[in-house]
Amino acid sequence: EISCLRTDAKRLDVLDMFEFSPFQPKEKALREMEKCHAFIHLRRRIEIGNVDSQGSPLKMLDYHNVGRPVIASDIQSYQYIRESNFGLLVDPSSVSSVVSAIWKLRENWGVWEQMGQRANQFVCNERSWDQTANSVENVLEEASRFLK
Repeated sequence: EISCLRTDAKRLDVLDMFEFSPFQPKEKALREMEKCHAFIHLRRRIEIGNVDSQGSPLKMLDYHNVGRPVIASDIQSYQYIRESNFGLLVDPSSVSSVVSAIWKLRENWGVWEQMGQRANQFVCNERSWDQTANSVENVLEEASRFLK
């Protein structure tokens, strides 16, 4: 798939804007992510009952943590990105939708920097390990009261 993406990027004259990397260990990946201006995260819709799923949210939180905006699939799981103005949602099957979002990023970089900063604040203030531990603790306390 990477060779197809490279071919499309070259055809659209945007190849110089992208870095196509194979799998990286997490420590190296985070260092590389800090060099990026934005991330494109396209997922196919996976229907589970009446809810779509994007799998593990950790990759998206990594993007937010380094303070970069995201161009992501327009699926239910990612609506918070649009609602919180952390990036743009696109039709993952539409090349023109993705390219349009890339050009918006290029033309309005100041706005995109603010999106990344908001995303980083979200992770720091609402998705820290301490907050996650407190949430789990609250759930366990509530469950223990229910079980008594």
